[in-house]
Amino acid sequence: MLENPHDISLFDIIGIQPANPGAGADLDFPCPVRARIRIDAITFTFTTDANVANRVVKLQLFDSATAWTIGLPTLVQTAATTRRFNFAPGIGSDRELLGGAPDNIEYSNLAWPLWLRFGDSLITSIQGLQVGDQISSVSIRYSQQITPS
Repeated sequence: MLENPHDISLFDIIGIQPANPGAGADLDFPCPVRARIRIDAITFTFTTDANVANRVVKLQLFDSATAWTIGLPTLVQTAATTRRFNFAPGIGSDRELLGGAPDNIEYSNLAWPLWLRFGDSLITSIQGLQVGDQISSVSIRYSQQITPS
């Protein structure tokens, strides 16, 4: 969709730490009303409970009709473990970094620019999510453009 850049009235760089989702729930970060945002980075910690089940962690862009997976190849996280997930443009895979990274930290390239419009959400989609699993320490950095009403 073509958009007129002159319709943009404000541009801010924002770093937020939204409320953590409840135990057993996925993260859902909706685009603010009357805004268009470019995701610059997102990080979160995922801790699994002791229930024996594998979890597959995905970050997705959801436009209220379709969900697109962003970054991370399929990553399986087992019971009773904690991992820190980091998504940013050009970050690459932790396996590509010199010397690697600790096993409990994952890095994934984020397609950039990744724009969200009102009605879009940035979500986690965790297959095998258990009632005691917890997403915490969420941090999102984005650039926001406010459009006139």
